[in-house]
Amino acid sequence: MLPPSSAIPKLNLTPEEQQVAADEVAAVLAETLEIEREFLAESGPLDKRQWKEVKSRDDFRVFKERRRVRGTGATTSGPQPLLPGIDIEDSRVTKTRSTISSAGDGVVSSIKEPHVPMIVAAGHLEGQIEDVIYGSVAGDEISWRLRTTYMKDKFADAKIVATIKEPTRENPYDYLAIKWFVREHPPMLSLFVQPRDFLVIEATGYTVDKYGQRHGYYIIHEFHHPALPELKELGVYRCKMSLCFISRQVNPSKVHIFARGFVDPKGDLAHGVTVALTAEAMLSTAHCCDSSYAKKLTWLMSKHRLQRQQQRQQQQLVESASCQSCQKTSGFLKASLTTCHLCGCIFCSRCTVQRKIIIDVSTGGVTERSFPFCHGCILRAKQQSPYDVAVDQVTQIASLSASFVSRPKTMSVASSTDSRYGITVSRPPLRPGPSPPMEIGSILS
Repeated sequence: MLPPSSAIPKLNLTPEEQQVAADEVAAVLAETLEIEREFLAESGPLDKRQWKEVKSRDDFRVFKERRRVRGTGATTSGPQPLLPGIDIEDSRVTKTRSTISSAGDGVVSSIKEPHVPMIVAAGHLEGQIEDVIYGSVAGDEISWRLRTTYMKDKFADAKIVATIKEPTRENPYDYLAIKWFVREHPPMLSLFVQPRDFLVIEATGYTVDKYGQRHGYYIIHEFHHPALPELKELGVYRCKMSLCFISRQVNPSKVHIFARGFVDPKGDLAHGVTVALTAEAMLSTAHCCDSSYAKKLTWLMSKHRLQRQQQRQQQQLVESASCQSCQKTSGFLKASLTTCHLCGCIFCSRCTVQRKIIIDVSTGGVTERSFPFCHGCILRAKQQSPYDVAVDQVTQIASLSASFVSRPKTMSVASSTDSRYGITVSRPPLRPGPSPPMEIGSILS
């Protein structure tokens, strides 16, 4: 049986359609930045009468908007001021309050049904902002599957249907595309819940706000197109969603993340289940840095493959091996000595850590394996500039595309090694053709 993605065609968007998508992203980002500013203006906790904490992980918490009963007796969950008691003398905040307090005025609230609660998440991650952004970027099908695996937010089926803006050497984090996917649910839940698919605009970037402060963003926002109708005949519900994540470096080792949006699963899915699944998806942001570290570690492995092979050949000539860190010798402890999968040097088990790395991406899924790495190489991968890795991968994309175009049409490739990620793929990555020149605006320039 063919997967639902087989019924999803690729799109050739017109310049006007691309512009509309870019403008929609710009509007969502601008709105979220203003609400984030309001959130940060009040350092105290959220008003428990209005917001209920539904899930947390470490220092990252997710809240849902409570339903409120007004004078007419009607129950609503329309957007309210995010925090009470903000200094109304601040004209910038006062302006924001007046525009986000009225139901239906905001870009996000205007597409949300009244009974669907707004979700807000906030917290801190240990690390660097560029690791948060690089861990989120998924500019092609392979990197998308790597991200969902490392961030523990797996999809049952997925497809990139159009690419509007690709990462460049100058802006390796900037990306804008139309994506379709079916999120993977827990096995027990899948027995009772019909599949839900999402058709969204996805955007990532690293830019400066109107106050001159740098920030990263990750946006997924609903998209509609007549060529991509709902798959009702396949028993699949089309969800509505809009989520925007803003990240900022608040000190040399900590990043603050603010997120806002909603997910409307349609159908008869229980309200509590919807909120729980949305919260879990938002909490996957906590794995951004881990995703970046894993991708950088794999990149380093691909860059130093020859050096590692030479190191192992030299060590095979040495009869008595010892740990390069603590000098523990082999002897009867020989079985406890192992080789670092990056540098190729020998270490004891106490001087290594196991890390799961994706080694193969095929049509059937991804294959992960645990490898030993010395503490020095783990630190090296953590400190490796994500910007340099992203630029190198963008450069290799251009080379791969040129190579693929020049390959004879009669030549088929069942599997190959993608040098960008150092993994085996079952086929060349499917990449939409280049988009025509267009004016996308400051958010994507």
